[in-house]
Amino acid sequence: MNLRRALRLDRPACVAIVGAGGKTSAMFRLARELPPPVIVTTTTHIGVWQTQEGDRWVQGLDAFAESGAVEHGVTIVTGREIKNERVNGLAADELDHLHALAKEKGWSLLIEADGSKGLPLKAPGETEPVIPAWAETVVVVAGLTGLGKPCNNAYIHRPEIFSELSGLPPNEPVGEEALVKVLLHPSGGLKGIPQNTRRVVLLNQANDPSLMAAASRMSEPLLGSYDVVMTGGLKNKIEEEILAAREPIAAVILAAGGSTRLGTPKSELLFHGKNFLENVIQCGFDAGLKPVVVVTNNAYSQSINQNQYPNIILLNNPIRQSGQSTSIRLGIQSLPQNIGGAVFLLCDQPQIPAQLVHNLVERHARMHAPVIAPRVGDKCANPILFDRCTFADLLALEGDTGGRSLFSKYPIETVPWSDGNILLDVDTFEDFDRLRKLE
Repeated sequence: MNLRRALRLDRPACVAIVGAGGKTSAMFRLARELPPPVIVTTTTHIGVWQTQEGDRWVQGLDAFAESGAVEHGVTIVTGREIKNERVNGLAADELDHLHALAKEKGWSLLIEADGSKGLPLKAPGETEPVIPAWAETVVVVAGLTGLGKPCNNAYIHRPEIFSELSGLPPNEPVGEEALVKVLLHPSGGLKGIPQNTRRVVLLNQANDPSLMAAASRMSEPLLGSYDVVMTGGLKNKIEEEILAAREPIAAVILAAGGSTRLGTPKSELLFHGKNFLENVIQCGFDAGLKPVVVVTNNAYSQSINQNQYPNIILLNNPIRQSGQSTSIRLGIQSLPQNIGGAVFLLCDQPQIPAQLVHNLVERHARMHAPVIAPRVGDKCANPILFDRCTFADLLALEGDTGGRSLFSKYPIETVPWSDGNILLDVDTFEDFDRLRKLE
């Protein structure tokens, strides 16, 4: 997955990049992946040697304006002052003018908004980062090669501030917990990010299995404050890429049916000591899905112990007789804007293991495929993960139509699963008898 796809940039982008551990490389990598023309600039300084990454370097906004329209490629726009082989950025009013011009012309604009002296980790100084209020996305970069290294000037830019924010004594090895604390601190990774700006963290330099595993462990606590947690292996080699882009994934549990074929509410049936719906809700929680949305009818809503599941979103579907599409629409409409996708779970499948759902989510993090389903032999099974790019089509469904009707429009990515018991759904007492044999 490339950086542009991981960031879901499907139109001219306005991105500020901060942090350490490959920030500048990531910025120029993104500049080459975006449709040209792309403007690259800085609110601080950039190395003169780094201007070679562009197709054109222009010093001064007036010179840029006089040079005519940007036709293609990557143009670097800086100030005129060069000191110690570093060139300064534009003044605030010049940057505002450049942003207005880029917006008018449909150019992408990338801004490097702080410095790091080429080290893998950093903590922001008093006057940084300098992120414009109009930035649409902010990417905070951290180099995982700093893990296990001592908290000092050899590996961390401003180690004394890093130590203060993380609680880590000077010269102690930097662990995952300390790095997460800094990235989540309002004076650390979150410093200076404008309100309502999309927040992304890139855990870069995950170039071996142990660092990839560390990034995976760090992702869950970071997702509470960042919209996307990316794991990258970006240096300068073109074949290296984003290894995973984790986003919040919701559970939408469809439980509004009338149990007409069974003849009795499924909320009265037990599996492993819990009613059907409680089993499915627990699966969503155990798989780390947030939020867990339950679209139900009155009979089922009364079976939920909300003291045990205080954070679920419980929705009653008053028009459930109009078909499954009404429950799907209700569930999708309740989701936060930063959701990357939703796993649809069925209340008549209480035997679905959380590990299967976790596997679907991990495949989504690595591919952002539109539709991801388990595969048992040659059969696609439930539950199914739908990426947010499909939400408009899900909202357009009518009648007793489910998400499988989109299979003809989108490519289906499948995750192999050897246990055929996930194919069972309980519509009759004969089905229930088969289910009980799994206890």
